[in-house]
Amino acid sequence: LWVLAAATLGYCSYAYASAAIHQRQQKAAFTVLASHHTKALTDASGPSVTPPPAPPTHGEILGILDIPRIGLSSIVEQGSDSHTLRDSVGHIPGTALPGQNGNAALAAHRDTYFRHLSELRPGDDIIFHSVSATYMYKVKSTSVVQPTDTAVLASTKEPTLTLVTCFP
Repeated sequence: LWVLAAATLGYCSYAYASAAIHQRQQKAAFTVLASHHTKALTDASGPSVTPPPAPPTHGEILGILDIPRIGLSSIVEQGSDSHTLRDSVGHIPGTALPGQNGNAALAAHRDTYFRHLSELRPGDDIIFHSVSATYMYKVKSTSVVQPTDTAVLASTKEPTLTLVTCFP
């Protein structure tokens, strides 16, 4: 039993340390991306037409999710597979991106980044920082749904942010 306990503790320590290192590296990369984007905007002269952005690729940094009330600040990456969710909050493919019209859905494990999600209350602020803008959301409601209930991912006409985790 001592060997099993040590192995479990070792794995958990490795997983949390790996995620913390990944977060630090990705936040540094995001800062560089944001500074390049700002520089590109300030260096541009005259009117320009920008094509719509290409859909994000798996693992691409989309931004930083901040929820002050629960002390969350996490990188958001494209994807909702186990590898992405081990190291960050993931954007669920097929949903809108934060800031766009529609329902942007973000997922994370309940024992890592979304461990305090149950403490959110209506009116709480949720802030999403992309390289080009900051988007403010307010919590309207929380609910527990069955894992098969995908209605929470349905498209909306207005910009909406849905946070998804397993429960309990």
